[in-house]
Amino acid sequence: KMNIASGPDPGPDERPAAKARFVQFLCELGRGAAEHGMQVLIEPFDRSIGKGFLIGPTAEAAEVVERVQQEGVNNVGLMLDMGHIPLLEEDIHRAFEISAPYLHHTHVGSCVKRDPNNEFYGDKHPPWGLEGGECDVPEVVEFFDAAFAVGYLRPGHRATVTLEMQPYPGLSADESIDIWLEKLDEAWSLYWSQRRQGDDVA
Repeated sequence: KMNIASGPDPGPDERPAAKARFVQFLCELGRGAAEHGMQVLIEPFDRSIGKGFLIGPTAEAAEVVERVQQEGVNNVGLMLDMGHIPLLEEDIHRAFEISAPYLHHTHVGSCVKRDPNNEFYGDKHPPWGLEGGECDVPEVVEFFDAAFAVGYLRPGHRATVTLEMQPYPGLSADESIDIWLEKLDEAWSLYWSQRRQGDDVA
């Protein structure tokens, strides 16, 4: 898989032309990648906090992929980054629903969007539970819920999920990984516990 971003946003007036050029570029890139058995995945980024990229909202990313596939280039799809959802001011359930027909990879992580003075402000991959961050165990539970709801995670399907975070301040990478895996396991257990409770109520 090859993950790519769209490049800078030129502003509302130039955006339609920039999208058209991006679609053309993806068609050419996708055809070349197909010769090597590779997928090309667009990663949506924010336009307002740090990145300032053309793509952009999840719905626009899905629209671009649809236009590329209409040209017969079917190895171009989407990836979804949990840590980008708050920066995009989106709901993770809706983002998964929009992405589902084209989704081939996901990242789990976090971001900082409310404190410009925080060293992790923007899309700098802070660890879960960092003070000032947007994501911790409850948000990972929501990630699982949204991913299962659209069938990205399902029995018999080997979906790909990558943890994308920097170490906790003052801790080593190994120490941080241990904490991430503990939180991931806690979120997984909470998701299934809540799902069983929902089944019992139904």
